[in-house]
Amino acid sequence: MTGYLTTTELASIRAEANILLPDTCEVYRKTNTRDDYGSVIETFTSLGEVSCRVDPLERTEGIFGGYAFEREASKIWYKFWFQYDEDVQLGDKIVKDSVEYEIVRTFGEQTYAILKQVYVVFVEGDTQ
Repeated sequence: MTGYLTTTELASIRAEANILLPDTCEVYRKTNTRDDYGSVIETFTSLGEVSCRVDPLERTEGIFGGYAFEREASKIWYKFWFQYDEDVQLGDKIVKDSVEYEIVRTFGEQTYAILKQVYVVFVEGDTQ
């Protein structure tokens, strides 16, 4: 078919796109367990270091709209980029240069995705 990438072409573009990920960061996944008293204990387990890039995110109301936008307006936002198939998801913690971020927005899978992007905010209590 004309106008579509072959599997080989897409794989080649994805491999070339890795040059756009000059940094590394560590991804942590949250798990919840209960102690002997029934209280929830939240822990984060490292999934390892991955290639990434971070960009400032210029927010507009269209990203979240209404109340959610107002509630989040005081936070500092960034966009992280990863390899297209990296295992990152909503609620994961990203640590880059000793600063913690939480993933608050992910984007659905796309057939021709070259890189994966997520929106993050500083984890409360961190300083910049």
